[in-house]
Amino acid sequence: MSAYPDEPRPDGTPEPEQRRSNGAAVTAVVLGVIGLFCCFLIVTSVLAVVLGVIGSIFGVIALGGLRTRPDSSRGLAITGLCLSAVALIAGVAVSGSLAVVTHAHPLLPG
Repeated sequence: MSAYPDEPRPDGTPEPEQRRSNGAAVTAVVLGVIGLFCCFLIVTSVLAVVLGVIGSIFGVIALGGLRTRPDSSRGLAITGLCLSAVALIAGVAVSGSLAVVTHAHPLLPG
């Protein structure tokens, strides 16, 4: 790749086209992974629910944006949506079970 965009390559071949990634898809994957890590800790299980909801929204936005601007990040958007959904479900399960245990046990505060 040359230092200047208008300058041809020394061997005369055209510059390879750069693939652009979908920012919403990457955000959905990152939030889904962080949400999955948070749902395993009892203290941050509520954060996993929040990250799962936000990541799912970004995943849907990324999939919707692929209709108007097709690129190669369809798999990334689906992965982010799935990870965020799993983080959301696991966070709700952990938070719900924590609420049941603290409410049912007479010696625990709550």
